[in-house]
Amino acid sequence: MVPTEWDNVRQQVIRVRHRLRGRPGCRVSAPGHIPVGLGGARVALVSVAIEATGLSMIWVARGQTLAAVGAILAGCDFALVCLALGTEAVRRVPLGLAMGAYTAFLGVAGIWQPGAGLIAGCAGLRTVFLAATLIMLCAAAMALRLLYTPQPARGGYCAIQ
Repeated sequence: MVPTEWDNVRQQVIRVRHRLRGRPGCRVSAPGHIPVGLGGARVALVSVAIEATGLSMIWVARGQTLAAVGAILAGCDFALVCLALGTEAVRRVPLGLAMGAYTAFLGVAGIWQPGAGLIAGCAGLRTVFLAATLIMLCAAAMALRLLYTPQPARGGYCAIQ
């Protein structure tokens, strides 16, 4: 099988994302104290929007440059989304419940890998990035709901007083 231009773009995206994921250089632009100061829902909304933009750039990319820029945007904001949503969860429910739900979510998130493989096998690799963009837009809707839903009163059950 002869490699196509898209195969080269895919390999470039994978290399860039692996180099940047979890690197200090990406986190310098988004240190961990930001969700605490600005609010987890607000930071999550902005971060999810940036990640969705990066994933959609990869989806529409016809060349390596746009795909690499999309990978940088998507890869750098991924860690901050998890941190911001975790901060918001801890603010709203008891700490034990928040940690349990967060851990369960990481387990459920493992469904994405075989699902992405199924999507790629049936509809092509580009469609995986479209599906990931749609998932990020659902996360943006969740962050919007959190942003406009009042937090419960800090009563006796809340771990953070």
